[in-house]
Amino acid sequence: GKIFLPYFSNLVDASFSGCTGLTDIYFAGTKEKWKNVNKQTGWNTPLPSNCVIHCSDGNLDKEDNEIN
Repeated sequence: GKIFLPYFSNLVDASFSGCTGLTDIYFAGTKEKWKNVNKQTGWNTPLPSNCVIHCSDGNLDKEDNEIN
């Protein structure tokens, strides 16, 4: 599954609870902005290990590590 988030997102919380099929998050901001989003502890726990956060300037894994 996919989800699209605006660049001004400032909180990612338990909204992804149960989203075990979410493989792509499209974030309209940069990688740096994503890394600075205020995320609740465990926000990414239900996401599969292959989930990719697609930012305007590149991709990150669910742990905020840069990937190709």
